[in-house]
Amino acid sequence: MRYFSLLVSYALHPLFLFPYLFVVYLYAYPFPSFTLSPTGKLLLSGLMFVLTALVPLVLLRLFKQQLTGHNLPSRRLAVTTVILVYALVYTLFPHKYIPESLVNLLISIVFSLAIVQLAGRRLAISLHATGWGGVIGALFWLLIQQGTLFFYPTIVAVLLAGLVGFSRLYLGAHNNKELYLGYLVGIATTTGVFALLT
Repeated sequence: MRYFSLLVSYALHPLFLFPYLFVVYLYAYPFPSFTLSPTGKLLLSGLMFVLTALVPLVLLRLFKQQLTGHNLPSRRLAVTTVILVYALVYTLFPHKYIPESLVNLLISIVFSLAIVQLAGRRLAISLHATGWGGVIGALFWLLIQQGTLFFYPTIVAVLLAGLVGFSRLYLGAHNNKELYLGYLVGIATTTGVFALLT
């Protein structure tokens, strides 16, 4: 069970959530603003993976940090790195290639991480739970706004969030309070950003 929990923690790490959602959104719900060939979709997906997952991973390795840092200085550096990279992607990447809901999710990720960073002096809020809470918040918002189109992705996200939470508890990385706070920060921040920007 330990290996399974480690696999879940790494494969469903919050750093990979935005690229996963981008690919799912690109292929399942084509953006109305433009049409891409299959090669164009593949290139755009690859570019988004490089910018939002690979660049932060490389930077963390250069700073000799692990993907799952548990000591405070390591965690602060990792979170700050991701905040800066995501803020740059938001600022520099042409928004016509990202659907509005994913742009809003990108903004909410930056704010969620900033909240976790500020609260990190007193609490070890789970970044895994914060990330999955953000995904759930975004999908619930889209479900309310666009109807049943996002029903099944929302159900899958809730189940995966539960699996990630179980894995983090099983590995002893967090306790219930830290997980619940993470889900709460993710859902509240994403819902707030979507409410303000849509």
